[in-house]
Amino acid sequence: MTILFRKISFYLALLGIAGMVLLVVKLAAKEPMPVPPVTPPAKPFAKGLGAAGLVEARNENTLVGTPVAGLVAKVLVKVWDEVKIGQPLFELDRTELEARLIGERAQVAVAEATARMAHDQVDRLERLAKVASGALAEEELTTRRSEAAVAAANVALARAALDQTEAMLARLTVRAPLDGTVLQVNIRAGEAITPASAKPPMLVGNIKELQVRADV
Repeated sequence: MTILFRKISFYLALLGIAGMVLLVVKLAAKEPMPVPPVTPPAKPFAKGLGAAGLVEARNENTLVGTPVAGLVAKVLVKVWDEVKIGQPLFELDRTELEARLIGERAQVAVAEATARMAHDQVDRLERLAKVASGALAEEELTTRRSEAAVAAANVALARAALDQTEAMLARLTVRAPLDGTVLQVNIRAGEAITPASAKPPMLVGNIKELQVRADV
């Protein structure tokens, strides 16, 4: 019985060794190169030089940023859209500035009405001074003229504030800096962006004329 058990153990050990050898041979064997699904193009020249490179716009691409921080309200273009210089690309949220604009327009209207009243008072006093000499002190007329000048200055100040807000609103619409094609769109509506964003919101370039840049 002991001899039979030893024989069985010996044969099992041989089988184990043979299996290990087959496994090592199989793992070391190199699989044959697969046949390419598409036949590679043949070289058109007898001699050639290979290089890694890329095709890019002849003129440098333009990284389109944002002048102010804010939330993206609308993205008006997509990749491969052709754009003209000045065409809107995307818009930032305008809610806060539009609310300010309502108040500033009201202030302009109030300032203009006050200036008209002051001007009318000066006109009446000047007509009265002509028909009734001495009835009106020159000091009073001078005071009214000063008040009219202050009212006119307030109108200019209110209009300047309104113009500034309208200019800030205009900056919230980012426009194409050149004629070209949109190559990248890295923003979505609702995203917050800043002028210091690591990735520019958009990339625009003129790809009608291309060039190849390669490392040989």
